[in-house]
Amino acid sequence: MAENISSTDDSPRQVKEEYYQQLNDDTIPKHKEIMMAGDVTERIGAKQNDEVVGEYVRSKLEFASAVWNPDQIIHQDKIETVQNKFPKYLYYKAHGKYPGYNEYQDIRSEFKIDKLYNRRELGDICFIHKLINNRIDCPKLLPLGQLYVPAHGSRPRNILYIPKYRTNLRFCSPLIRLATVVNKISYETDIDIFDSSPYRLKNYYSNYFRSI
Repeated sequence: MAENISSTDDSPRQVKEEYYQQLNDDTIPKHKEIMMAGDVTERIGAKQNDEVVGEYVRSKLEFASAVWNPDQIIHQDKIETVQNKFPKYLYYKAHGKYPGYNEYQDIRSEFKIDKLYNRRELGDICFIHKLINNRIDCPKLLPLGQLYVPAHGSRPRNILYIPKYRTNLRFCSPLIRLATVVNKISYETDIDIFDSSPYRLKNYYSNYFRSI
């Protein structure tokens, strides 16, 4: 991942822009080469492909994603193009021809491959779950787990408290984004993030993301 992207004098926006620039120039081409390498795609069976992609590609694309998960669609799409090489190859092995330009969503459904954006959201949820259930020992992150106390007479379904923000940069910061994801998912589903096991969370939300 990107290293030494800023000095102490850089503004937060400049730091973010420099990180995305390194993400575009360094990370994406590297993993495109991995996806297109013949020794990965030609020497293994279709049943092993998902394991190979998880080990060599997703593990790098999702490393520490709770910190760097991009909020802009243009950056999300550039990361997604890395994985799109893989279902295209699977489709060719299964049907003997390459898919059309706009068929990636149907192909992902056929081979049960989740979008990387959804996987990063799932990673955010699992991170919050571990923090709330004392599986992550980091006192500085404990304010992230502050419960939301509704005002008298209101009936909000938010779980975590989100501090006020005045800029989009602050809104997209990791702590606020993580709490926002948990509140959104808790509003749209009925699972209890406090009482569920990590396995149940992953299984439930994987099925949920595939259904939307």
